[in-house]
Amino acid sequence: MYIFYNRDLVGQMVDPLRPGDFNQAMMELGATLCSKTKPGCSQCPVSSHCQALALSREKSSVQVTDFPRVVPKAKPRSDFAAVCVVQIAQGLEEEAADPKGNDHLFLLIKRPEEGLLAGLWEFPLVLVDQGKTDLLNRRKAMDKYLSKLLSIDMVRKPDVILREDVGEHVHIFSHIRLTMHVELMVINLKDGVDRLCKKGADSTKLKLVNESCVESMGLTSGIRKVYNMVRAFKEKSLAVSEIGHVPTRKRTRRLKR
Repeated sequence: MYIFYNRDLVGQMVDPLRPGDFNQAMMELGATLCSKTKPGCSQCPVSSHCQALALSREKSSVQVTDFPRVVPKAKPRSDFAAVCVVQIAQGLEEEAADPKGNDHLFLLIKRPEEGLLAGLWEFPLVLVDQGKTDLLNRRKAMDKYLSKLLSIDMVRKPDVILREDVGEHVHIFSHIRLTMHVELMVINLKDGVDRLCKKGADSTKLKLVNESCVESMGLTSGIRKVYNMVRAFKEKSLAVSEIGHVPTRKRTRRLKR
């Protein structure tokens, strides 16, 4: 059992022509002999190179199972975000558009090439302070972000034909607990999607895709959950609108004979 990772030592042990064999052998060793609770040191073919075993033989107070040292995990920080699933209705009047939104395009934003989830695509997302997670402040932050990103005046909102709060989803990373407040916004662009991006904007950071493309893309599990939330919300809203008001049956009293 190794106490620490030594790059130079590993470089001497690994055959540069067959590194995969070494990696597979190490995984097999850990699965069969070098377990955390009951290591089989007497049967281990590399026990003579094990520093943990050597230390346990030198000091009676040291056990092989004391290694590797377990580093306490830091408590994940809590982040909060406004996520807006933006759908683009391509030049259709509201009453003429497909009620299911099958003719719509989704706006995706590419994350920076460095940092968390580098280079992956997601729906517009803005981090907000914990004290500003209410609907009004979230929408202010998202409107500011979209106005800067797109050629749309989000203050006047002339193109927004639907905007609904969907709910929230908590996604856990190894060091971050991210609470995503999700909303759906449908924008009707009568002039087409060409005017969506500002002149000079980096088009590689924006993408417009249809629903089938979103479903087949390799999105992160958190963004996939957001998409499924919005889809379920739309299906439920559509079902309610199709059913409409169902009158209740009047209860008649049976007359006693």
